[in-house]
This record gives sequence, C-alpha cells and structure tokens, in this order.
Amino acid sequence: MDRQHAVSGSGASGRPARFFQRQAQSGIGSARRRNAEQPTAAAFAGGELYVVDRDNNRVVVLPQSGSGFGPATRVLGQDRFDTQSANLLEGREFNFAAGDAGLAVDLNSSPPHLYVADSGNNRILGFRDLRNIQPGQKADIVIGQPDFQHG
Repeated sequence: MDRQHAVSGSGASGRPARFFQRQAQSGIGSARRRNAEQPTAAAFAGGELYVVDRDNNRVVVLPQSGSGFGPATRVLGQDRFDTQSANLLEGREFNFAAGDAGLAVDLNSSPPHLYVADSGNNRILGFRDLRNIQPGQKADIVIGQPDFQHG
C-alpha cells in the first residue's frame, strides 16, 4: 500500500517544525554541503520524502532508509545540488523568496502527480508522473498563471 503525507508551516517559534531538524538535516543538501538551509514543507509518497529547501529554491528527494531517510538523491527546481538561483532561465523552476511553500502528492491521478506551491511566482508547479521524476527535471504543469514565463 502506498502512503502519502504532507506537512507545511513552522513551529510556534517561526522556525521549521522539529521533524525537519531531526529527520532531514543529514540528508538534504544546501547548495554546497547537502544540508537544508530552510526546510519548509514535506510530502511522503512511494518510499521517498520530498522536502522544500526554501533558501535554495528547490525540492530535494530523500529515499526512505530503515526508520529514517538516506541522503538526497534528486533535486527539483535546480539543475544540480550546488546551485540555488530562483527561476533560472526557463520559468519552470521555483522562487521561494516570499517564504511560503507547500507540497502535495495526488495519488488519485494516473499517474500520480507532485505539486509544489511556488509562492514567489504566484503559482503552483506540477510534475505529471511522480514515479518517474528525474534529477533536475523541470515542471510540466503550471496552475495560476497562463504559462511558465509569467509569475
């Protein structure tokens, strides 16, 4: 049975909930060290944890490993782990400068979709096939704007 779980927001102190501090620190990467600058939201599906790394304008994917998660194996919204620019060139990347971000997994669609709230561009970006997202893959769904270049 496939499971899904989505989390967003922060604790009472305004910092990310402790879940991120305990579970995600070792596996998520900053633009240099694979440590998250500001994990803001997460969704779990198909044995993988998708985490918004807000300050690096990306989503990192961590495989489940025993009772925790292994190092990030894929990055979305950036071409590679060592970059962090908002929007890059194609308009299919994220801009989390507004501070808010969220993730949702739609397991009822066929194939299952991943949606990312891209608040800096006033839109939601989506990936049509959650099961086959490749490292560095660009979004192929846009909601809330007429196309990928507006925001």
